[in-house]
Amino acid sequence: MKRKIWLWFFLGIVAVGLLAFIPGGMKEDFAVAGEFNLEPIITLPTIGPFDLSINKAVIYLWLATIIIVIVAIVVSRSLKVTPGRFQYAVEALYELARDGIVGSVMKSGKAAWFPYVGAVFFFVLINNLLGLLPLPFGEHHQPSFYAATANLFVTATLALFTFVFTHYAGIRKNGAVRYFRNWAPPSAPPVLKQVIFVIHAVSEVFRLISLSVRLFANMLAGPLRRVHRRRPRPGSLTVAQRRSTHFQEVIV
Repeated sequence: MKRKIWLWFFLGIVAVGLLAFIPGGMKEDFAVAGEFNLEPIITLPTIGPFDLSINKAVIYLWLATIIIVIVAIVVSRSLKVTPGRFQYAVEALYELARDGIVGSVMKSGKAAWFPYVGAVFFFVLINNLLGLLPLPFGEHHQPSFYAATANLFVTATLALFTFVFTHYAGIRKNGAVRYFRNWAPPSAPPVLKQVIFVIHAVSEVFRLISLSVRLFANMLAGPLRRVHRRRPRPGSLTVAQRRSTHFQEVIV
């Protein structure tokens, strides 16, 4: 049983790795902006302002979900008192999410909120690891490095869920009136209390923006560095090419 599990796991890694060698057709000029465009791979109808077409960000999200489901099924069906290497690695990540993240931050409600925090942890982890694999979803279907977490809509959605759940937990525990009243210290003067309340409300909104942009910017930095390395050196450029490159740098 153990050999069969490792065989399927190895075949899955090989299958994902072989995607990098799928030919992408005729060679065409490389455009930097094309690496960040989400062109439809499968065109679907549009419902109002929502485009249901499938692009590479959606495919990467699907791949991450499939990997998480497969790993969860394999681990749940092969649990042993004496864990093997694969089970030990998964348990180490599980303990990191439970004790290192949830346990070190939350004083109460750990058991209630760990499933959500753990799910987000593994979801982000797998998506970031997929960004290290060259898959044929780049410009002109060439192998490229991309992570779904480098899409602002993905990180903003995760941040929005966290934002809503955080305030829901506070209101459920303290009540709406007491929860919002605690945004300003009771001992503060009336005028100062109102100022502190407004500052706290603004900070909550900017916290949502911070959570969205932080992961997005970190994951976008990798492709930007690779793009910068692909640019030719100034000494090998003509005067017109130098002016064009300088103009592109100013625009970026």
